[in-house]
Amino acid sequence: MRTKKGVKFDDRTTIAAYDQLQVPYLSLPWATHLADGFAVWRGKTVLDLATGSGIVADVLASRVGPEGRIIAADISGEMLERARRRCAGSCAPAER
Repeated sequence: MRTKKGVKFDDRTTIAAYDQLQVPYLSLPWATHLADGFAVWRGKTVLDLATGSGIVADVLASRVGPEGRIIAADISGEMLERARRRCAGSCAPAER
């Protein structure tokens, strides 16, 4: 009997590959483009749904400044933990 395997984003190997391959080549340029596309971030509260490893939250954290707030949420506890480490106090990752 064959079982169907799928990608699980709670698997540390998948998350590490995502962070090493997708983030620098796709997610980071997109996050920077998104951040550059809007002139006023300072003081805003931003909700980053499906934050993944937190790259958008991290890019926007410096733009909202200390008077702003970034809230990151993700269905994957492992991804949220990676986002928590990436943001290191500059964002407020939500619980899964």
